[in-house]
Amino acid sequence: MNIQSPLSKNPLGETIHLTIDDIVLEGKMYLPKSPQGIILCVCGGVSHTGPLANAVLKTFYNNDFGVLVFGLLTDEENLIYGNHFDTELLTQRLLAATNWVISTLKKKKIPMGYFAVYTGAAAAIKASFAFDQKISTIVSYDGRLDLVNDLLKFVKIPTLILVDTNNKEMIKIGRDAYKEFGDEVQRNLLTISGASLLSESSENMNTILEPALIWFKKEFKKKPTSNIGTSRVLISKSAIAED
Repeated sequence: MNIQSPLSKNPLGETIHLTIDDIVLEGKMYLPKSPQGIILCVCGGVSHTGPLANAVLKTFYNNDFGVLVFGLLTDEENLIYGNHFDTELLTQRLLAATNWVISTLKKKKIPMGYFAVYTGAAAAIKASFAFDQKISTIVSYDGRLDLVNDLLKFVKIPTLILVDTNNKEMIKIGRDAYKEFGDEVQRNLLTISGASLLSESSENMNTILEPALIWFKKEFKKKPTSNIGTSRVLISKSAIAED
């Protein structure tokens, strides 16, 4: 797999173009001088210029996180419905983007995590196994974790599952996925009232991103966790509310 970017020397606040084989993915990356961590927003086919992407950039960057927001599909691929459920394709794109970030950071020991939406969450789970201790945590919002149910029992890194209270299908998927994780892994399931990607209001976006922000702050302060065997203690649902 060939991956190139013209901005490997200066990614701060720039639009990036990731060339993967014969396609180009566009995104935006912001990197503070002393980031607490790096968050890759895995949006599936969602545009990196949409309201969610803009809210992610603003919220995470303003809290001293580096953030890369990008879609895993080109504009043309996004028009094909089946591509959104091609977890192999999405995972390969995410692996390439993650490798690019790692190479950009070189040997800097900065924790990394995935903020993943819908089918991007399935890709995040699959990709996390390839990076051992480099991916510290995953936050899934309305994620299609049912697409990787057979893998969830092997996940060892902390995972936060966020679901919209108005989306009964996602609540069921989230609850079923929560049960599939091993008891030793740190994970949490939160249902959020009034949180929908269909609403562009800043209040709605804050409802989605606030618990994710708290989770990332907590997890990035901890030592790196391997996704190939390190055990973690299960936390209570109330723990996420504490800062």
